[in-house]
Amino acid sequence: MKKLLLCIGIMSTLVACNNSEKAEDDTTGNLLEVSPNQEELDAIEIESQPAIVKDFFALDEDLLGEDFCYEYRGISQLILYGNDGDETWSKFEISDNYLTAYHEDCDVLLEFMTFHLGDKQMAFLSQMNRGQQQFNCLKWNESKNKWTEITVFPRPALVDYFEILTNEEAKLVKEYGADFIYINPEEENARFIYSEWNMGMNMGEKELLEFSREMDYEFELNTSGSEFALDRIALKSDELSANNEANNE
Repeated sequence: MKKLLLCIGIMSTLVACNNSEKAEDDTTGNLLEVSPNQEELDAIEIESQPAIVKDFFALDEDLLGEDFCYEYRGISQLILYGNDGDETWSKFEISDNYLTAYHEDCDVLLEFMTFHLGDKQMAFLSQMNRGQQQFNCLKWNESKNKWTEITVFPRPALVDYFEILTNEEAKLVKEYGADFIYINPEEENARFIYSEWNMGMNMGEKELLEFSREMDYEFELNTSGSEFALDRIALKSDELSANNEANNE
């Protein structure tokens, strides 16, 4: 009788163990069926991308605000997976150190370029539509592993675009003038250009009659050295030289 009870006890224990193992297997199987979310899929995809794409997605989103129609889902789908749509980011170009995307409905051009300034890893970020621009100069912070903004870098004053201005003209330029910064990936620099169109829009038709000057200079933010250099480029060098020679005769 004792032997029978012992056998029954052993069989009950084996059945309980088998049921426990089956329950654990079922639980483990259910966990394996959980799919990664989109954020995790994007992180995996970013790791397989060129360095310029990794650098772009390392930007904090507060640098890519809503003022220029930036929306992470649309631009990540375009850049990482090649998906575009009629009402979102639809054009994308990339080179070794330059990335650009375009939003047709908002007429926004987004540009991002990385470069070295001496031993420092730097970047330019531009978000621009027809009437306004947000331009950021960035430096890679090794200790924080993130892009940080450089707020002080060489740039011209608005009156610097003109050779000679009267006091009244200078006042109008300071009050109504505007300029844009255009990234040049081939030279790895940025070009400052005065916007005569923006000044006209800011002044209105009546006041525009008071100012008929065209800009005499553009400026280039040169990155070829260990520090930034701002180079002035004359737009009417031949004309200015001819006038100077005529005045000296």
